Amino acid sequence: MNIPLAAEEIFSIGGFPITNAVILAVIVTIIIAIVAMMLRVKLSYANPGKFQIVVESLVQYLYNLVGGVMGDAKAKTMFGFVFTFFVFVLFSNLLALTPLVPSTVVDHGHHGEEGELADDHEELDVMMEEAEHADNSASEEEEHAVKEVSFSTCWETKECVLTTGGVKIFEEKAHVFRAPASDINMPLALALISVITTNVLGFKYLGFGYIKKYISFKGPIEFIVGILEIVSELGKIISFAFRLFGNIFAGEVLLVILTGISVGAATLPFLMFELFVAIIQAFVFFMLTTMFIGLATTHHDH
Repeated sequence: MNIPLAAEEIFSIGGFPITNAVILAVIVTIIIAIVAMMLRVKLSYANPGKFQIVVESLVQYLYNLVGGVMGDAKAKTMFGFVFTFFVFVLFSNLLALTPLVPSTVVDHGHHGEEGELADDHEELDVMMEEAEHADNSASEEEEHAVKEVSFSTCWETKECVLTTGGVKIFEEKAHVFRAPASDINMPLALALISVITTNVLGFKYLGFGYIKKYISFKGPIEFIVGILEIVSELGKIISFAFRLFGNIFAGEVLLVILTGISVGAATLPFLMFELFVAIIQAFVFFMLTTMFIGLATTHHDH
């Protein structure tokens, strides 16, 4: 029962690691592009099919939400941006619930000598002694795919997994696919894009005066409020990233544990719940980005 704490590297290109989360994110992007092209080819104004009607109804509903928050004029130019968040997060979460994602693994073999994990790290002396002792132990212990490590080692190797026996290093096999949102890097990247774009649009619509939101010398109260606004923007990034990451990663942990305990008998009901969570998280990211852009691009009288 292995639940990776960090995305596992499958291969590298020019020294740049390609993790299982990146692989699935690329696949999701390709699927979205293919679906979009298929919809474009089969698009019919005179005789729309049932699937087209459903998609158009969903898009129209979301467009009306965006228009209600920021107005129709801004919605026409910004809907594509916020809708992309919704589509990408939704497809990523849904694809991660398919049986292929958690079950497919690749054999890497051992990542090197055990002592290499503790080089130049005094705090890992205990681990080195355990590794030397393991070399002299029975051969059956050498066949194990995981070994116990300290928490600090996890940050060094980025190869830790959470098992029923504690935090360990996963040496031999790695999952080929992983939900992009269950790797903190992906939600963090989306959060940065959302918050930075929001502020760029604020400058675009309100001009240089937008900076007064963060820097104001009119008085001590205004100055403190500006500092709080900066902290608030950083809080948005953290909130965006960890909300999405926490919900998706927790869902994976829940499904793995329930599957292991009940041999799959209790998985289906919770799988339906995770399906609901996947849709809700996509909608939340979409709606919060819309609201923040609406607030950032609207004049406020003080």
